[in-house]
Amino acid sequence: MPVGFVSFYDALRFANWLHNGQPQAVSPFDPSTTEDGAYLLLAMAPGLRKTGAQVFVPNDDEWYKAAYFNGTSYFDYPAA
Repeated sequence: MPVGFVSFYDALRFANWLHNGQPQAVSPFDPSTTEDGAYLLLAMAPGLRKTGAQVFVPNDDEWYKAAYFNGTSYFDYPAA
């Protein structure tokens, strides 16, 4: 089911949680499950993807290629 009112950083935290193996938080305020993983959100430049990330939010170019490219050429419309 689609969800609404999800910020970009909410999506990054969800990707971090999946990247870390969906751990259960030790305490209600345990940042180790969502603030570090594919993205380091406690840094000066949050939202930059780490090298070797397993689960991540695709950037614009990756999203476009996934929708329009079939392995040999690009389509005019997204692949169905």
